[in-house]
Parts: sequence; C-alpha cells; structure tokens
Amino acid sequence: MRRGVYDGSNKLTVVHDRVEALYDVASDPTEMRDVSVGQAALVADLQGKLNNFVKVTERENRDSESFGDVDDSILDNLKALGYIE
Repeated sequence: MRRGVYDGSNKLTVVHDRVEALYDVASDPTEMRDVSVGQAALVADLQGKLNNFVKVTERENRDSESFGDVDDSILDNLKALGYIE
C-alpha cells in the first residue's frame, strides 16, 4: 500500500512501510528528485507522523459501526489506485 504525508513543502512517500522518496514539492512540483539522502531526521519525523495518523484512523475505524454501502466500482477504482488492497 502506498501512503504519503506532507509537511510544508516536504512530501514523504512510503510503500508497505518502506520509504520510497522524499520530495521538496515547492522546488520540484513534478516529484522527480528524491532528496531523502542526508535527511534522515526529517524522514524519521515524517514517517512518525504518518504512522501516528494510520494508528489513529485505524482505531477510529475499528470503533465505528459502519462506513455505509460502497459501490463495487468505487472499490475497484480504489484498489487500482493503490489506496486499498
């Protein structure tokens, strides 16, 4: 599953808990240059924020009664985009 988190002009992308890249979207809006080398503290901070967000939302989802009915075509699209498995 691919996830991402923004903080200011920084965007961290993660695939299955593995850091894919860190981008400075202000200077690289097309996300072509990974700037994670030498940015271990920033990567760790953003990864921590992302992990915390996932934990909170998973807990909230577990506690909710239902998400309602979701059309199969919507689920197919979300799977194709990598948002759900």
